[in-house]
Amino acid sequence: MNIQQTAATLDSLEPLASLIWQNPSPAFLEQLPIAIYACDARGRILWFNARASEMWGRSPRIGDDSELFCGSYKLFFNGRLISREQTPMAEVLRTGIPVRGVEGRVERPDGSHCWAVVHIAPIFDEDGAMVGAINCFHERVGGGRLETSDARSEDWVQARDERLAATYEHVGAGIVEIDRDGRMLRVNQQLCRLTGYSASELLGRTIFEETLPEDVTADREQFGRQLAGEFDRYSIEKRIYRKDGEYIWAAVTSSSIRDATGKFLYAVRVQHDITDRKRAEQALAQRMEEQAALLAFSERLQHCQSAGQVHEAALDAITRALGCTRASILLYDQTDLMRFVAWRDLSEAYRRAVEGHSRGIAVRPGRRPSALRMLRAANCRTD
Repeated sequence: MNIQQTAATLDSLEPLASLIWQNPSPAFLEQLPIAIYACDARGRILWFNARASEMWGRSPRIGDDSELFCGSYKLFFNGRLISREQTPMAEVLRTGIPVRGVEGRVERPDGSHCWAVVHIAPIFDEDGAMVGAINCFHERVGGGRLETSDARSEDWVQARDERLAATYEHVGAGIVEIDRDGRMLRVNQQLCRLTGYSASELLGRTIFEETLPEDVTADREQFGRQLAGEFDRYSIEKRIYRKDGEYIWAAVTSSSIRDATGKFLYAVRVQHDITDRKRAEQALAQRMEEQAALLAFSERLQHCQSAGQVHEAALDAITRALGCTRASILLYDQTDLMRFVAWRDLSEAYRRAVEGHSRGIAVRPGRRPSALRMLRAANCRTD
């Protein structure tokens, strides 16, 4: 097939793409002089003609999530076997940018192969949303490389790799590649910004070293199941240490990268900083708990028949509202000195230090009463 004739044929077919997108006529598809198929926005194959099946050497299953983007048994670009997610169709569905004149080698299940030149156009609906793409491709007899510079597959692969590298570094999420031991092999700039570490400081460390101890077990268990092949992706929310000693909350999605035989190569983990969201959630939960504690206290007061019962109800409300275990109630006696009337989890030494102070106790500048000095040792919230 003459390449100039093919290009002209494809140009005449492109205006028809939107017309045959929804309900292509099988008779029309079979009359086309080229192979053609379509995918929806998720990459599921919607339809294909007999010429496409002949070039693939097989007939993919329509709408099957395991046969995304392409019906080829194996596809090679620039001498490299590529995954379905690396195909030109996948690239078009990710970016919305058409691909024209890219050449690759299609290997069939019987071991035979052919050279294919692909032309892919994205399809948009009336609102401008991409709903899928159509791939028109034809065989190049002899396997010679296309001579036009804009159609060389190695140029397309290089441009794609450069674009992905730029995206990797500038995307607004931390990205890290890890081996099967959880050791960091590669990190992007955003991850360094999130953690405060440089790339050289992070590489070689494990993801579990940077995780708060309370969150390690859940992540390690999920990662172990991912390595075992129980699933290829999982998501988890956990806390990660920063270099300054603080920590951030991160929503982590871990995805397996495997070779053609299914062997685990490495995992890509995408991390989004959700610290502000977590703090807002915790603040809201705390305020709701405080309101619930006050409501429960007011209800119990209606049934109290002694001062002791009031004190116990008050201590329950205090510890619940503040999320602590230590609390006390002090009243002034007739001599205007503070006396403990009820307490929880306070040492005798603390009570002796506090009890007996008067209402008008003078505190020297720069000094605090003993009750406040000992507050730092308590386990209650400081806000």
